Amino acid sequence: MAEPLARKRRDAPDEHRRFDARRPANPAAQGRPAFARAPFRASGAEVEEAGEIPDAPEVELVPGSLAEELRAPLAVHLAGGSVVVIAAGVAPDPLAQDPYDHVPVDLATDGTWTWDLAWRHWVHEHGCAPPAEFVAHARARGFAPPPAVTG
Repeated sequence: MAEPLARKRRDAPDEHRRFDARRPANPAAQGRPAFARAPFRASGAEVEEAGEIPDAPEVELVPGSLAEELRAPLAVHLAGGSVVVIAAGVAPDPLAQDPYDHVPVDLATDGTWTWDLAWRHWVHEHGCAPPAEFVAHARARGFAPPPAVTG
């Protein structure tokens, strides 16, 4: 008699397990730190010309690490970027307690910096601070939504 699928799945190595709502994929729900690609210095044209997303360092997503007064204006800047890469889908939010919470995986730019659109969510909802150099750049622009950037 064949072994039940549920037992096979539970006993499989982690990389072979299927999604299980009782075992959330989000690191924060498991009490582990969460990491994400940091915003990086590259224009949308540079990303498009390269034909691939450049390597960028990962940073730890630390809820509450961004000053409260910066959350809303920085989120406006992040939400206003021109989309450079449109992805068909979403990814689990590594900070969510609910395994069904997701974030966008598209990339946006303001012509100087490029970032994952998920940063808008992490800044606005969780107060996670992106790298200080990026915050200084957005502040120097008055946190205004970036102008439309093409090619």
